[in-house]
Amino acid sequence: MKRRGKEKKPPSGRGRQTRFARLLGIAFCVAGFTAIALGWAGAARKTCVDCQIPYLISGGAAGIALVVFGAAMLVMAQIRSEARRFSARLEHMNHAFTPDVAATTVGTPNGKAPMGHPQEQAVPASTPTAPDPPGPEPTSWWER
Repeated sequence: MKRRGKEKKPPSGRGRQTRFARLLGIAFCVAGFTAIALGWAGAARKTCVDCQIPYLISGGAAGIALVVFGAAMLVMAQIRSEARRFSARLEHMNHAFTPDVAATTVGTPNGKAPMGHPQEQAVPASTPTAPDPPGPEPTSWWER
């Protein structure tokens, strides 16, 4: 039986690291909420308020620390993922706006723009450009 559509390949390289960081962050958050719940359940079994405090402090402190650490891992994984996407977009834009040497019209045999780009103007290959003339010399010490 053939499947339709593309099959997803497991991520490799940095994608695998991001996925692992997300799974680990979720695991730390779940462990933190579990520690809070266990601390709460331990405190609920005690009738003495002084006996409840160690359960709440240990379960609550450890649970909050695990939740914060897990959330930080999730945020860092998202930042890395977005940075990678942004880098890929910039690279794509760089390739899109960088003139291709083969697509330029300089030195084409007929001096016309290549097919598919009628709005481009042909530039003759032998147009010398003169350097800009130097500006006036600064007259005072703060203009130097």
